[in-house]
Amino acid sequence: MTAKILEIFVVAAVVFATIDLVWIVGVVNKMYREELGSIVLKKPRSLPAVLFYLIYIGGLVYFAILPAYNDGTALSALRDGALYGLFTYATFDLTNWSVLESWTRKVVLADIAWGIVISGTVAGLTRLIVG
Repeated sequence: MTAKILEIFVVAAVVFATIDLVWIVGVVNKMYREELGSIVLKKPRSLPAVLFYLIYIGGLVYFAILPAYNDGTALSALRDGALYGLFTYATFDLTNWSVLESWTRKVVLADIAWGIVISGTVAGLTRLIVG
C-alpha cells in the first residue's frame, strides 16, 4: 500500500503542478501584481513554494484521493477535493484579507474559486488515473 500511496502522491503532484503553472503564469501573476502591488515579490521564494506543494498535496491525497481510491469514485474524489480546496484556500485568503490592508476582495474571491477548482480537478483526475 505504501508504494500505491507514493504513486498517488506523485500523480497528484504532477497534475497539480501542471495545472497550477498555467493558472499562475496565465492569470494570477498579473492580477496579484495589479491588486497587491509592492507586497508581491519579483522572484518567488522557492523553498516556501516547494513546502506548500508537498504539504498541500499530502493533505489532498489524505483527505480526498485516498478515501476515494479505497472505497469511492472519481466523483467522490472531486467533491472531497473541492471541499478541501474551499476550506484551505478560504482559510488563507480570509485570514490575509482580515489582516493585510492591500489584500482585496477580488483576490479573495478568485483565489478561493481557484482552490476549489484545482483541488477538485486534481483529486478527480488522480483517482481516474490511478484506478
